[in-house]
Parts: sequence; C-alpha cells; structure tokens
Amino acid sequence: MNNFLHHSSLPFIFVSVIALSGCGNMANMRSFSRAYQPPTQGERAKIRVVSTSMVRAVPESDCIDWRKPGSGVMVVPQKGFANLNNQSLNMPVNSREYTIPADAKLVSSELYIPANKPFTLHMLGHGYASGMSRYTCQKSITFLPGSEKSYEAVLIEIGRGCSVELMEILSDNSYKNVPAKEAGFCRKSDSF
Repeated sequence: MNNFLHHSSLPFIFVSVIALSGCGNMANMRSFSRAYQPPTQGERAKIRVVSTSMVRAVPESDCIDWRKPGSGVMVVPQKGFANLNNQSLNMPVNSREYTIPADAKLVSSELYIPANKPFTLHMLGHGYASGMSRYTCQKSITFLPGSEKSYEAVLIEIGRGCSVELMEILSDNSYKNVPAKEAGFCRKSDSF
C-alpha cells in the first residue's frame, strides 16, 4: 500500500478534528457561565458597558479566544448567565440618552480593563424572529485602551442589526469617538 492514509486511519482523523474543533466550542459554552475578571493591579482603564444584549470580553487580545484568562460575561439583560451588571466605579454621570427598542431592557456596568493592551468586546443579541427565520445580532470590536482613561461602549440590538459605539469620556465630561476595528476568532476552528 503506497497510500499515505490507510482507510482504517480515517475514522481516527475525523474524530480528532471534531474533538479539536470542539475545544473552542466548549470554551465558548463556558464563557456564558463565567464572569469577566477585571484586573486588580497594573495599568488599568475604566469602561462603562451599556447594552440591550449580552456583552462578553476577552482581555489582552485583539481577537476572540474564550480560553484566555479573565474572559467572560460583562453584562447581560437575561437571567441565568454570569454577569457583572450594575457595578460602579464612580465614573462621571452619563447625561446621554440612548435610543432602544420599546421591549428592550438596558443593562450597564462600570469595570476596570487592562490598559495599553488590546481589549475585545463581543456582543451577542438575543435574536429576532420573522416568520420561520430567526436572526441573531453578533458584533465584535477590539481597541487599545489608554492608562487611566475612561471609556463607554454602547452595544444596542435593534431588530436584525447591531449598533456599536465606543467613546472616550474626557475630563470635561464630553465624549470623543475611539477608533475600533472588527475582531474575529483567534482560531478559525472556534467559529464552528
């Protein structure tokens, strides 16, 4: 037999590939039951997360990898998930108004995030049903927070779409848009 793969080895390879891709899925599932772990030391920034949907975070990464230490849920309007809803770091009072759907619940929290290292936010909407179809809004962004700075991330699900806004809160209580880029999975196999 000159074939590189013997037919009896194919089931082993198939099972191995499924098992390896399953590692990412298991980490993804665990990330729903694990709260984000804010840093307690080192250079930090503050962020106020405001959302109508679940927002999870991956610290010190510019891509999504739920295996990373500290990753997990920041806020979520539904019960039954880990969350850090309603935390306060005495950030400046927000005078902005948010436009949200009438049936949506708005949640927020103020948390520390590591500074001078990439930080990724992932929004997962609860979905929108239309006839036999169901749509889920997902959006991931990454940015580089500065030390001792304050930010606000507003992630709103509106019908089939996601609205994501990231701003720095300046010392005079005004807001400045912060450049963020879309974030994907660190490992392509995690998206299966």
